[in-house]
Amino acid sequence: MVYNYVLDLPSPSKEKLHPEDITAVFDLDDTLWDLSGPVFRKAGTSFGLAVDFALRESPEITAVQRSRIIALFGEVDTFKNIQLYPAVAQLKALYDLGVNVIVKSNCLSQEIADAKYDVLKRALPYLDDRAFRLDVVDRGGALAGKELPENTTFFVDDSPLNIAKSTARYNLLPALSWNVSEHGMSSMRAKTFYIMRDLDVILQTILRNVLTWVR
Repeated sequence: MVYNYVLDLPSPSKEKLHPEDITAVFDLDDTLWDLSGPVFRKAGTSFGLAVDFALRESPEITAVQRSRIIALFGEVDTFKNIQLYPAVAQLKALYDLGVNVIVKSNCLSQEIADAKYDVLKRALPYLDDRAFRLDVVDRGGALAGKELPENTTFFVDDSPLNIAKSTARYNLLPALSWNVSEHGMSSMRAKTFYIMRDLDVILQTILRNVLTWVR
């Protein structure tokens, strides 16, 4: 099910929460900005044809296209001057409330990590450098899940592979072809998760619940 509306979620504590007790971890690629759209177009296909995150079970994408897509994900120019979604502006409201906001992204090289940092620092100058967790990994590491801070409240990520290994209280995904597919859904079946229409609905959901929990 894809939610098109803001959800009311149970508080993770029976006691009134303080904002600093709430941690929200956000993926970057295809969560805070559109990475796959331009990449898939350059490869001559559409990301809507991808029914699995690793592109191993997507028959509408040819082997040549898959190789080109993977290559583009590893090129630093792909990440230069990329634009964050307009909804990202709502992160400032969470930060102003005192919520611990973290952007966590896997990077296939240090050069890519540096390029991502440059964009993030310009777009989100209010966040401390410690909020940017840009982990350099190989291709296998990029598919191996993400280690989250202890007691993470919200984890926002487009990848079913990352949600499947999440330790967060609430897992929220922007609806994309690889997480709404049968393949994507089945890989997350052991977790509680919410697939939402887009980042805007996700951020509105987080903000509304935080405001309710800390009152």
